[in-house]
Amino acid sequence: MQQHKILMVLTSHDAMGDTGHQTGFWLEEFTTPYYAFKDAGASIVVASPKGGKAPIDPNSEAEDAQLIRHVVLTGTLSYKTWLIIPSS
Repeated sequence: MQQHKILMVLTSHDAMGDTGHQTGFWLEEFTTPYYAFKDAGASIVVASPKGGKAPIDPNSEAEDAQLIRHVVLTGTLSYKTWLIIPSS
């Protein structure tokens, strides 16, 4: 069986204009397809337009935004996984 190759491009944009509000990619919108592709045996390359670490939207890391975080993108495209236990 041929292994599929997938390129996922995340944003390099980390601010919303002159508002001072931080932005970036929404964590769950990245992790959900990433793990679906990975579980299907695909070869995945993650990139950003400026290269290097893609900024994560800080609102997507909030505990109430999602209960399980699958992955956090680090500066060298290595990955860490963990489970978030809700406080309530």
